[in-house]
Amino acid sequence: MRLPLAAFTAAVLLASAAIAQSVEIGQLTCRQTDRTNLVLFSSAEFACTFDPTEGPNERYIGKARKIGVDLSTSKVETMVWYVFAPSSGVASGALAGTYLGASADASLGAGAGARVLVGGFEDSFTLQPAAFSGVEGVGIAAGLEEFELTAQ
Repeated sequence: MRLPLAAFTAAVLLASAAIAQSVEIGQLTCRQTDRTNLVLFSSAEFACTFDPTEGPNERYIGKARKIGVDLSTSKVETMVWYVFAPSSGVASGALAGTYLGASADASLGAGAGARVLVGGFEDSFTLQPAAFSGVEGVGIAAGLEEFELTAQ
């Protein structure tokens, strides 16, 4: 369990450094639509909405792949992130791309989790948890995560 915790701590520190030089451009909310768990590898699909500080909402499809321990069952998840970029005025669909980081979740009925991710176009976006994600199910999970966003 120490390795996932160390990876999560490192991701938080890297994201914090990136945020210090960035501006918040909106919030991204993703609701889980499908999930596969193979204990050491898990994947999930999400319907996502980006609510930018300027302009209309944008829709994305999210695909998460996690390597690490996932001892959870019947997990349904909603994640909310603050989105940071080097500058404001980001083009529509610009969040599309691959994000990397660390994640941790725990639940017994209702629970919580967190993900700190960096990526997108030229790794210029940071997704910082707005709050812990809402999780329903039973279990615990921690690992390294890849999250891919595709504009709809």
